[in-house]
Amino acid sequence: MSKVNIDRCCLDVDRLKVIVIPKPEFQTSYAFYATRYGSINNSFTFNKKHYDLPEGIAHFLEHKMFEKKYGDIFNKYSEYGADANAFTSFDITGYLFSASNNFYESLDVLCELVNEPYFTPETVAKEQGIIGQEIKMGLDNPNNRCFYSLLENMFYNHPVKIDIAGSVESISKITSELLYACHDAFYRPSNMVLCVAGDVDKDRVAEIVSKRIRKTSEEKPVSIFKPEPAETVSSGSEMFAEVSSPLFCIGIKDSFDKTGLELVKHKYAVELILNYLCGKSSNFYNRLYREGYLNDKFSTETLYVENAGAIILSGESKDPDIVFSVFKEELSNRLKNDIDIKMFNRLKNKMYGEQLAALDSTEDIAIAFATAFFEGVSFAETFNILGNLTISDIEDTLKYFDVSKLTKSVVKPLQRR
Repeated sequence: MSKVNIDRCCLDVDRLKVIVIPKPEFQTSYAFYATRYGSINNSFTFNKKHYDLPEGIAHFLEHKMFEKKYGDIFNKYSEYGADANAFTSFDITGYLFSASNNFYESLDVLCELVNEPYFTPETVAKEQGIIGQEIKMGLDNPNNRCFYSLLENMFYNHPVKIDIAGSVESISKITSELLYACHDAFYRPSNMVLCVAGDVDKDRVAEIVSKRIRKTSEEKPVSIFKPEPAETVSSGSEMFAEVSSPLFCIGIKDSFDKTGLELVKHKYAVELILNYLCGKSSNFYNRLYREGYLNDKFSTETLYVENAGAIILSGESKDPDIVFSVFKEELSNRLKNDIDIKMFNRLKNKMYGEQLAALDSTEDIAIAFATAFFEGVSFAETFNILGNLTISDIEDTLKYFDVSKLTKSVVKPLQRR
């Protein structure tokens, strides 16, 4: 596959990595400001001090960042016609906006949002009530419960098994002082990245960023994780909820422990194997779809964070046990047989094409650059990693699809109790 060259400029603004991807042909520009901080980073050391913070504090902090002394910063975005949002994942918190006009004014709002926190005991107490309601709604969501139940079946100690939002009890322990401590530790330039894509000028971007950026040392927080056994906690679990058809999540606990280029390569190989084993053109999917055990809600995903990995299948089925047993059988057979090279090349070319398509979206390309940065590679390098994958790489990766580390979570309709 030919080498992919992407025009971009990388700047260092007071220790913040700023990546500008010029796309003059696009009407909408996009900015993504992210920190390497998510729900799993509750135990850490920083500035010679150890912290064990309440579950859900990263998500709580993300919500509170929008409230300033003068009110809701979203109103500023609205004035400029920008579409803004934010999210917290297991290991990243990201703030983003898109704009067709007034981009630089909106970028200044983004930089204010991220760098200038404002917390009081009163506003924290108010937010505890709001997020508490969100958490209760999440507990009523069968898909959410199925997913986290699977992670609980996989992991003994790793915080990835804990809901990103935390619990009503855990967020009740959050204080304005703890929020300021988290912001100071994780929202520092050396732990963050800003990616901008669109018809923008790099010098003007740097000028706006430099006016708002926090002046800090290079020190970064160091997250602490308890040792995690290689085996799963249990082989499966089931619960009952108000669903019309049973839901399932099937997972394999992945013990891959490398980072950087090796982890990116591993993830691509795992995704290829998943497409090979149970993609829409696989024998597994077509057989179960034909027999009525799968529908178009079936999906696969990978989950890799610091010190934890999981390979996940999810969907709904009239009999999840059959889906589980057929997948286990398919996996066992695949470990014994050679990979079809034509199928492998077709699937790899498809993945490569899908990644190329990201270049046609300012949103996709900005997030892709940031994700690659946090993985310790460049976005351009990811194309080379994918393009250079071989059958031998796939065969080496198959050993992580360990049948003994399979587990499942099932949600059944209440009437089947």
